[in-house]
Amino acid sequence: MNSDRQIGVRTAVLLLAGAITVIVAVRKPELGMAIGIGIAVVTLLDLLME
Repeated sequence: MNSDRQIGVRTAVLLLAGAITVIVAVRKPELGMAIGIGIAVVTLLDLLME
């Protein structure tokens, strides 16, 4: 139903959540490694949205 140039709402939500999480983790280093936290949040959201 989606053309090749459109992304789904689910994909947009996952990308936005990952980006926000990485930004927060970068600004507050005590939260841990930014990329790892971003990947964990996106993975968790992906599993919850199935």
